[in-house]
Amino acid sequence: MQNSESLDFEIPLGLSLREIKTALVGWGIYMIALFFYCVLYHIFVFNTSAHIPESFIRVMREWGIWLLITPVAFKLLRQFERLPEKRILPCLVMGAGILLLAVSFRVAIDYLTDARSIAASIVIIFPRYLAALAVVVMIWHIFLRNNPPTTSLPPAIGENNKPRNHYPSTILVNKGNDECLIRVDQIQCISAAGNYVEIYCNDQLYLIRATMKQIMELLPPSLFLRTHRSHIININEIDRIKNRPSGNGAVQLRCGKLLTVSKKYKSQLRKYRLHAA
Repeated sequence: MQNSESLDFEIPLGLSLREIKTALVGWGIYMIALFFYCVLYHIFVFNTSAHIPESFIRVMREWGIWLLITPVAFKLLRQFERLPEKRILPCLVMGAGILLLAVSFRVAIDYLTDARSIAASIVIIFPRYLAALAVVVMIWHIFLRNNPPTTSLPPAIGENNKPRNHYPSTILVNKGNDECLIRVDQIQCISAAGNYVEIYCNDQLYLIRATMKQIMELLPPSLFLRTHRSHIININEIDRIKNRPSGNGAVQLRCGKLLTVSKKYKSQLRKYRLHAA
């Protein structure tokens, strides 16, 4: 396992590098296209010279705030996806907060520059930013939802030069300011938590700096099963499996924890049960 000294850098606020890149690339393409549209509009509609600085400022004033807000929105969507039970109200509150922040920033710029009144700004900006938020959510569902966030860890943890089929019997984890060894076969479940992974073992919570993929490579597949991009369970800890009309499900463990089973991994759970039978 790599310690904290081996990390290249840490992304602040628990943001994901993949999410930041997606936001920058997506909005960058849109804003560049809009910039050229403004330049061409001045040339062919107003028959004037290209107003390059004015077009750049106009585009940044209109959409620049979304370069900062979008990675945060991706992070909130990722955290919401990890919840065992989805609720529509927290999702709406989250969306309203993001929309309020973006609209307030844009209205403040209009007010400070005397571009238009507050009421006029709200009427003009609100539907545009509502549509922008819908696009952000759609992009997250298409490109990021099924891909776990990456961290700054190197591609492998554990001792070097070990064969792929070797699975350690113990793992070094963090407990507060201390480090301790836990037995792999006594792990109850594992859940993603930003740049860390939460490991529940003997009803105790431990942390390790890793991705779910890296952790999964350390665990014997005969004992552990992934039920969600954010959850791994010890199959011996399963108490019952709950099905839902949506196609998703949940696994209740003997310790009482309830973890989501996504459609992607539900079929793997069925295959395992059939194979075990």
